[in-house]
Order: sequence, then structure tokens, then C-alpha cells
Amino acid sequence: GAGMRAGVPPPAGGAAPRAVVLAEGRGGAADLIVRDLEALGWGAEVREAGAPGGREEVVADAYDALILLAPREELDPREVESARRLLARGGSLLLALGPRAANSTVELAKGFGLNLDTPGREVHDFSSPRSSADGRSFSSDAFAGFAAGRGYGPVELAPGVVPVMVPTRSELASALLRGSPAAFGARPGERDLGASGGGIALVTAVETRSAGRAVVLAGLGALGGRESQQFRRDVLAWGLRERGVLRAVEARHWKVGGFGDRAGGMYRIKDELGFAVRLEEWRRD
Repeated sequence: GAGMRAGVPPPAGGAAPRAVVLAEGRGGAADLIVRDLEALGWGAEVREAGAPGGREEVVADAYDALILLAPREELDPREVESARRLLARGGSLLLALGPRAANSTVELAKGFGLNLDTPGREVHDFSSPRSSADGRSFSSDAFAGFAAGRGYGPVELAPGVVPVMVPTRSELASALLRGSPAAFGARPGERDLGASGGGIALVTAVETRSAGRAVVLAGLGALGGRESQQFRRDVLAWGLRERGVLRAVEARHWKVGGFGDRAGGMYRIKDELGFAVRLEEWRRD
């Protein structure tokens, strides 16, 4: 899975790593993420979408991470290219979609091999005891290979989350949070259903071949609230390469059955060889 690939750790020593956050405004999702970043020892700069007089351009070249929490805000081509460069140099991207996500953010997600369901469809789920009469509130169990055993409870999600499909053809993408068996995607007033059950990926992790990491949220509601803090921070830590960065140490090889199984200076065809390697997880502290 995505959590088991090696990556390039954030800069050690000196200034703390920095993220730039594009949000629909102060408060809400932006405040949640900024607090999580600070808890991980990161600095954050917030740019507001739709600011009077136009917002400041969000070019990621001077940052270690780019966090896009304004799904309806179209990105300039220069901003999109800077996001791709960030991932190409081993940086991090967190991308939130939504029922009316801008074309530029949708295209970024498709660049990771993710398949989006028909625009406008929202996730509905009747399995939550707190479901409203129209079924728009959502509950799902989180499962993440890199954080097995943490005992996450149900993650309560806000309504209006667009289903995001994780294609089986992509070995780089792993679903960290899927829909429950009772979840389905539909437009209000339509009978035609879209993705359903585990075919709905609400939080998806992607690791590029250049060690860049991206986390794609089906919508801002996938961030959850206070009750989802541990899950959200664990996912963010993985995306920022604060967790799940592995290195190989103490690689050994030897000829089996030869002189006490000691490594030799020369091996021959048909020799039976042994090989061992120890993996360690990098940590900032």
C-alpha cells in the first residue's frame, strides 16, 4: 500500500517545513488544518479564495506542501504546474474536491489516475444512527494499513461529498476511507445511482514515483470534526512525509551453506544465496 513505500524526508534542521493553504475563508476547514500543521511542527500561510481585489497567487515552488481547500476556486495554469512540480521534487499535496469542484482541481485528481463519478452526485448513507431524514449525513469506518490497530471509530462526514473512485489499475493509489455498504451516490431527485459501498473512496492516498505524496479528499466534509482529529492528523502526517518514510539499513548477503553462511567475495551460477535487509521508519525527532 501507499504507506509502505520509501520517500524523501522533509528537511532536517534549520527552519521548519512550510505549507501554503488556499481556503474558502478563515475558520472551519482552514483552522482545522492549520492547527494540525502546527501540531506536527509545520508553518502555514493561508490565502483566501475570493478575496476582495483578487487573491494572491498560490505558487508552491517556495513551499514543502500545498493544501487546496477551496474546491470551487479555479486555479491558474501557473498554479497547477507549480503543484505538479512540487510533487515531482518529492513535495506534498492535499486536494479537496466537492459537489461542484472546479475543472482545474478535478484535472489534478485525474492526473493521479483517480476516476470521478458523474459531477453533481452526492454521497448518501443510511447506516449512521445520526442520519437525517434525507440521508445526507454520513458515517463510515476508517481503515488505513499504515495505522492499523489505532482503533478509529466512525468518522462523521458533512453532506454533499462527491464520490471518488479508486481505479484498480493504479498501483500508486490507496483508499484510506471508503463508503460503508449502505452508501451510494445520487443526484437529488434522480433514481439513477452512481458508485456505491466500498466503490466510494472518501480519502485517497497517492505516492508518485518521484516520492511525492498526495491526499485527495472527496470533499471538505471528509476532514470530519473534533471526533475525527486522530484520523485526520494521521492521514495528514503521512501526506507530509512525517510518517511512513522508510529507509533500508544493514543490507546483508551470503552464500547459504558456505563457510558458516558468511558473505563471500565471489558467487557462482547456481549458488544458493541469502539476503536480509532491515527497514526503519524515519522520524523528525
